[in-house]
Amino acid sequence: MSKNAPQSFDPRRAARKLFMPVLALSIIVTALAAVMAFAGDGQLDRTLEPLAALASLGLIAMLFALMNKVRTTAFAPAQRLQGALARVPDEGAAAVAGLRDPGLLGGVVREVSQLLETHLSSGQDDAKQRETAVRGRLETVLRDLHDGVLICTLEHTVLLYNARALEILHVTGEVGLDRPLFETLAERPFRHALLRLRARFASGRHVDHADGLSIMLIAGTVDGRHTIKGRMSLMMDDAGEVPVGYVVTFEDVTNALSTALYRERALFDIRDDLRTRLGDLTAKADAADLKADMQAVSEEVERLDTFLLDVLTGAWPMSAVFSTTLFHCVAERDSEGRSLTISVEGDPVWLHCDSASITDLFDRIANRIAVDFEVREFRVIATLASDGVAYVDLLYAGDAVSEAALTGWLNERLEPDLGPVTGDDILHRHRTRFQIDENIGEGVTRLRLPLKVAAERYERTERSFTPAQARREFYDFDLLHRPHASALDKQPLRALTSVVFDTETTGLEPSKGDEIISIGAVRIVNGRLLRGEIFNEFVNPQRTIPAASTKIYGITDAMVADAPKIDETLPRFHGFVGPGALIAHNAAFDMKFLALKEGLVGVQFNQPVLDTLLLAAHALGRDESLSLDGLSERFGVVLPPEDRHTALGDALATGEVFLKLLPLLEAKGVTTLADALEASDRQVGLRRMQEQF
Repeated sequence: MSKNAPQSFDPRRAARKLFMPVLALSIIVTALAAVMAFAGDGQLDRTLEPLAALASLGLIAMLFALMNKVRTTAFAPAQRLQGALARVPDEGAAAVAGLRDPGLLGGVVREVSQLLETHLSSGQDDAKQRETAVRGRLETVLRDLHDGVLICTLEHTVLLYNARALEILHVTGEVGLDRPLFETLAERPFRHALLRLRARFASGRHVDHADGLSIMLIAGTVDGRHTIKGRMSLMMDDAGEVPVGYVVTFEDVTNALSTALYRERALFDIRDDLRTRLGDLTAKADAADLKADMQAVSEEVERLDTFLLDVLTGAWPMSAVFSTTLFHCVAERDSEGRSLTISVEGDPVWLHCDSASITDLFDRIANRIAVDFEVREFRVIATLASDGVAYVDLLYAGDAVSEAALTGWLNERLEPDLGPVTGDDILHRHRTRFQIDENIGEGVTRLRLPLKVAAERYERTERSFTPAQARREFYDFDLLHRPHASALDKQPLRALTSVVFDTETTGLEPSKGDEIISIGAVRIVNGRLLRGEIFNEFVNPQRTIPAASTKIYGITDAMVADAPKIDETLPRFHGFVGPGALIAHNAAFDMKFLALKEGLVGVQFNQPVLDTLLLAAHALGRDESLSLDGLSERFGVVLPPEDRHTALGDALATGEVFLKLLPLLEAKGVTTLADALEASDRQVGLRRMQEQF
């Protein structure tokens, strides 16, 4: 701490400083009274002796009473005023205006409150209005978009999603702020697209690239039942120098893709059938002198084939890709964990393809060769041919794969990340086929895949730090800039991702057979209670609910009769919680119910747990009402009557109370998760009471 830093005001320290002067003054007064009371012969006058003693004791008592009065009416209010001033950044002038028992500082409190009202209210109102307007514009734009929108960090953590994204993705998993994207969407296409975008930015090619810092992608959901198509765009910092995240806009193409695949295969079957029949007719036409006519029909079929392929491939994310980038993606893929060695050789070539599907196709072929021929080392080379074609060669030392085996591999479905497609589908889209060249020298086999050369070529340039054209700024994502602690216990409480929860039960004794009948929870992310991200489920306790519990919670046997059992509900709740912390009021009670079921359901709730009861005791003192009702009343947390004593309602109230406690805890030096856990442990008496559960 700086030598000039202001010191905290402590009334006890001030009282100790006054004690010695007051005691010295009392001794002096007593001594003077004794001198005045002594006669000339040195003996105390008997008539004055009682008066001197009473005067001395009275004076001492008056001085101590005065010191106590100063402590209670000046020193203690001064300490409360100091704490209130510390809360001004969060609570504004209301922190001082609501100060209780100001004592002799009443005038000072009024003056300070008026000054704060004058200087803060206008600025705060303007700031709140601007923030409200900004959020309103953003919410309006996102709500009205037909496409889903996701904004993520470079670590693929969700920062923002709109209603359309939730509508598309909620059927396959949990979508939530500060949650991993890959709980919902397949990982490979996103990592591949981000790798390409970062490589494009690092080389400076984005400056002249037609797509800049965006790229098309197609991805499946984690359960493989749905497919999305969209664009990923890299987000830069304010200076435009460092990537900080990415935006994905997308639509659900599950039905369209299934229909397209069906039509694609049907049309190719028709085309192949036409070619076969045309070959037969051509042989017969030679005898009838119809060769010219059949040649014209053949040319029309080829034109139809070209048009068909143009239409079908136009829907897929074909783009210019640097062969070096593509090959490095193949080398890093390692989908089956065999640690294959893939060496990149030759000069780089600009290719026109769907790089994600080509990467997975080469990865699949390399792994099949590794299994069947015990090969671990491969080489990949791209070479320019003629007529806008480049050859992509996969080379290995060993026997050549047969046409039948290769056909079998190509008919296998690839990873669900790409949707319901096979290797053969990918080759159809690219209008190409593999060529097998056996023993091209020194026992080397080559699989050659012709691909189109990109019409656009974006040569590597010196990386440009020229700021992008100024854009209207209409949102701010605090999550992008919050500190990332190396361990969870170092996380600031305001930046902590947590789940506030509550349970309703058949009774108060989990160790004696009482069961959970309802679980309610809500997320807190970056100091915000996310009322749109909730967990709220009834649980069938497989026993009757006592009338006393029904009277409190309003939950009857009929309401839970068709509800899932705890072994179904608790794993879902565990998935909803994820990493981070758990928060509850009188948490020992709720955690005991969860702990008793961990063995049954096969999950463990080993997250750190914060208890608002213990935190309130630390922040407010144990003389205050520490019940959830009492704290809600103190902090102005209002719930509709029908939500009180419901699991979700109490979880929402607990979350609001926790956020209200933060400035009070910070004023006492409790700023991180570790600080909060330590402060809770100090409430030894309350801890002992909780052990009964």
